[in-house]
Parts: sequence; C-alpha cells; structure tokens
Amino acid sequence: MRSLSLKLNKVILAAIIFCLLIAAPVFAVGAIDPTYIGVGARPLGMGKAYVAYGEGAETIFFNPAGLGNVKTVKLTSMYTSLLSDVNYLVLGGIYPSPDGSSAFGIGLVSSGVADIDLYDSSGNLTGTGSWNNNVLMLSYGTDFGALGGIEGLRVGGALKYYSSGGSGSPSVEAGAGSGFDLDVGVLFNPTSWATVGIAVQNALPFSAGGVITRDTGIQEGISSSTKAGLRLN
Repeated sequence: MRSLSLKLNKVILAAIIFCLLIAAPVFAVGAIDPTYIGVGARPLGMGKAYVAYGEGAETIFFNPAGLGNVKTVKLTSMYTSLLSDVNYLVLGGIYPSPDGSSAFGIGLVSSGVADIDLYDSSGNLTGTGSWNNNVLMLSYGTDFGALGGIEGLRVGGALKYYSSGGSGSPSVEAGAGSGFDLDVGVLFNPTSWATVGIAVQNALPFSAGGVITRDTGIQEGISSSTKAGLRLN
C-alpha cells in the first residue's frame, strides 16, 4: 500500500510539473486587477511568492486551494495610501467547515484615487474627478485527503466580480464597468517536507466571459497569469 501511495504521489507531482512547463502567462491588455498591488504583510515581505503557502486569510488572493488547509476562522485587513494618492483597502475572511475538510472565503480589494485634475481639449482645468477599481471574491477550497481521496491534494477556486467607476465629467463616468472572472489553484504535498502550488489568476478567456463591460458597451479583457511555487517545509 505504501509503495502504491508513493507511486501515485510521483504521478501527481509529474502531472503538476508538466502543467507548469506548458502553462504560460496570457495577458490581455485592458482592465486592471487591483489585487496585483499585493495583499498582507507576510506575502508582501516574501515578494508575493505565496502560491505554495496556504495558512492565513491571504491565501484567498493568492491560491484558493490554500483554503483546504484552514481549520479555524481567519481574518485579514490592510489599508494604505500609496504615493499619498492611491487609497488601497483589503478585507478578507475564511470560515472552515465543521469537519475541517473544506472552507469558504470572501475577500474585497479596493483601490481609488480622488482629486484628479481634469482638463478640456484646450488644456484648461475644468474641475476634479475620482476613479476606483474593486474586486469582490467568493472562494472555496477543499482537502481531498480529509475527504478520503488523494492524500496531500487540495484544490480551490474563486469567483471574482470586478467593478470600476469614476466621477467628475460625463466621459469619466461613461468609463464605469463591471465583469466576472475566475481563479483556480492546486496545492500538493509529494512528500512530508515539500509543497507544490500552482494558481491561475483570471483563468476565464475573453470568449468565455472573462471581460469587463463598460457603460459605453466596450469590452476589455482581464489580464491572466499562471503562477507556480515550491515550499520546503
């Protein structure tokens, strides 16, 4: 039985490595994801290399598979003013199932700029405006091992709702829009001392609905990226 388990772990690890080799970031020029700025003191201190970690509420924003590790309620919050202009707010929480085999999470990231000088086509100051980008995330992650499945395998996903808008002039207000996308992730322990993680952020392609639709009717793609990490325990 132990030999079979080791062989199965090797197969899963090989499959993950294969996915890492063929997965390439796909970028669609358009809408900006405010989560790219970063979330949480520890992940930021690690250069946002947090894909293979799944311990705190920050995992909502990096790899939803990490929710399968969470056994107690987790909360996170952050507020800062970037360059004294951009107000940046993060809120997140995770609530595990009673048996500890899975967990649900919710997260909000908001960035906004106020008092933006607005000019007409002649260069004359016409007033001030504001702009904000927001993303609300509903996440779920589960531990397959705790459910009697593959030991050490956790998977997760996060549905993301984007919204953006501004004020100050009709043209700014017309730029408001909203849309949906999806994050998916995997964590796997091939051994007791290593964890492999992979997460695809904004996985839905344009054709599948991963777009921001502006009030003007214009549709913009959302930048997608594939991230991988290895943690030695």
